[in-house]
Amino acid sequence: MGGTSRFVSRRVKTKWILGASSAAAVAYFSYARYTESIQSLNGANTTPEAVVSAIFLSFLGFFFSQSAITNERIWLSLTSLPPATYFRHLIGSKLASLMIILAPFAVADAALAALGYSGALAGLVIVLTVIPAGFVLQICFSAYLAPIQVKGDDMMMPGQFNLRQMATGLLIIPVIFLAALSAAFLIVAVVGGLALYAIAALLVFSTGFWGRVVTKLTENGFV
Repeated sequence: MGGTSRFVSRRVKTKWILGASSAAAVAYFSYARYTESIQSLNGANTTPEAVVSAIFLSFLGFFFSQSAITNERIWLSLTSLPPATYFRHLIGSKLASLMIILAPFAVADAALAALGYSGALAGLVIVLTVIPAGFVLQICFSAYLAPIQVKGDDMMMPGQFNLRQMATGLLIIPVIFLAALSAAFLIVAVVGGLALYAIAALLVFSTGFWGRVVTKLTENGFV
């Protein structure tokens, strides 16, 4: 309220997040098996847990994407790497971390599919295509809009959050909608996931796009 904001962050090792993700995947697997048995007895064929899982994982990817740029010391890297090369390395490393965390859900969906679970194949496609591709697009979108840079932990800093930077969260809406729809329809998962990958690839490998990103970041005081 006094024109400043406070940011506090803590680093968490990937193995701990992977452990939490594995526990969540086991719970998802167990619940899906339980509801499938109930639905078989009742003659139903719905997949509510697949939709919930898709939405949850989409939010997970969104939260990871928003910190990809804000905590970076970009110019330290750009002194030795071209902008496009640097951002490709950055996105590649972030995507690898995300896929490690998503791996337990991929294993759970693969196991459920092998057991004949009706919605598991679509869930597997979502984990392998829709969520990671949406994650990359969210990083690109966030970088293009030049979000606030976090220059230190546990520090007071000027609050300069504007409507343009708030728009970085808008991309989560179509990604969640697509993930939820894909959980119910396999063809939507395949087509939607491939389309997101194609768009993400065009942006990631576009030298001109990253040149414009650097210009916008410079105008917003990134160091």
